[in-house]
Amino acid sequence: MSMDSNCTQVELLSRQKLAIIRDKINDLQRLEKVIVDMTNTCMQNEDPTHCPIIDSLK
Repeated sequence: MSMDSNCTQVELLSRQKLAIIRDKINDLQRLEKVIVDMTNTCMQNEDPTHCPIIDSLK
């Protein structure tokens, strides 16, 4: 196997891993937004008998 072939394979693998990492980062950023929004809802909640986060899970 030539050095060019090895480098090409490593580059391809690196690009695939980078795409996976970027997808995970995007997923985490969406999850962060949901959690921030839910937390803000809790802070604005005036009904002490209900938790908006728990209610959203039902």
